[in-house]
Amino acid sequence: MKIGETKKLLRLWLEGEIDVSIFLLGGMGIGKSWIPKELAKELGVGYDGIFPSQMGDGSEMTGTPYRENSWQRWSRPENIPSLSKEYKCRLCIYDNVKHTHEKGFYVVDEINTAPIDIRNSMMEFMLSGSIHRNKIEGNWVRIACGNPETEGFQVESLSKALTRRMVVIKLAPDFSSWEKWAKDNIDKEILRFLESNREFLFKEEPFNIETECNPDSYRMLTEIKKKLPWEKLLKDTKFEIIQGLCGKEAATSMITFFEDIRKPMTPQELFKSYDTNKSIFLSQKNDLLAVSMKKLLEYIQNTKNITKEIALNICDFVTLLNKEYKVVFNQEVLLDTQKVIHNFVCDIEGCNPQDLLDTINQKTLDEVGLPIKKYLNNPWTNFIKMKHEVMSLELELENITKGKEKLDETEV
Repeated sequence: MKIGETKKLLRLWLEGEIDVSIFLLGGMGIGKSWIPKELAKELGVGYDGIFPSQMGDGSEMTGTPYRENSWQRWSRPENIPSLSKEYKCRLCIYDNVKHTHEKGFYVVDEINTAPIDIRNSMMEFMLSGSIHRNKIEGNWVRIACGNPETEGFQVESLSKALTRRMVVIKLAPDFSSWEKWAKDNIDKEILRFLESNREFLFKEEPFNIETECNPDSYRMLTEIKKKLPWEKLLKDTKFEIIQGLCGKEAATSMITFFEDIRKPMTPQELFKSYDTNKSIFLSQKNDLLAVSMKKLLEYIQNTKNITKEIALNICDFVTLLNKEYKVVFNQEVLLDTQKVIHNFVCDIEGCNPQDLLDTINQKTLDEVGLPIKKYLNNPWTNFIKMKHEVMSLELELENITKGKEKLDETEV
């Protein structure tokens, strides 16, 4: 992920109050530690952190034990963010920047240069923001930074138990983002040289920390999707997040799956497995649901032979719609009453729909007294009853015809 996109992601993480740690993995000088610090200054929030490789025995994070009556307690380290007035973060101490301590960015820098006992002490902290009874107070984004395990970096391999507690984001060189900073911080002649010789700015390092999916990955991904404006994120950003939790293979499959379910469901897909798909159909986003409903209306109006099973499914389906879509259904589908009757009774046992259409017209319906208006207002919930009335209509028509024939004979 490029520096610019990483900065946007950290901001969204803070705004969404996402309780999932991030591991920024990238080469030396690429901006891993600089990004959260500069962002904290821009937003007026706190910035703090530690260098675990400089710790002695880990007590800088865990605190030192002491006894209080019959209890053993742990002192609170001064570098764990607190809402107390006594707490001062790095921006207070070194930069004299006005900001709030209610939220911010907490960086565990060069995490994979620390000894194993120190790294192990960080597991609970990266998962929940607490060590023993000491917990970060407020909304602070936890960020670990580290270099790739390549020649030239004296780093230790991180255990899967630790990496699985974080979203691993692999940073890529981004000259344009660096250039914005460099204009105010780098000699102009040097900058002009680098603009023409960008290969001398960054040396890309291979990444050999791979993430793998596990059940907790999907818990963390669920929280991220819930609190981020997921649908507005770039596809590449989504991929980086999922890859950082579940691995490249799972991310590739999941992104493809997400794209597939972004396609509107067709009537054929709905009725192929109706009991399973009806809830999926109705849970589509508004734009997709509108397209699917349009296709369903066209399907009902244009299909010559709708089976009895599908007709019954349609009746059930429409009862599940909200009031707005029910109105649309009634207006659109029932414009041609005869066609609807034809479509829906074509598979009713003992009923010949074409003969019925030949004899049933609006005038005849009025003569017989079939309460068609009732079905126009709410045709779907009464469909079963309507079937029986339509089936008996032939008999009524036959009786009317016979009655007229007798009347004609009498007059003659």
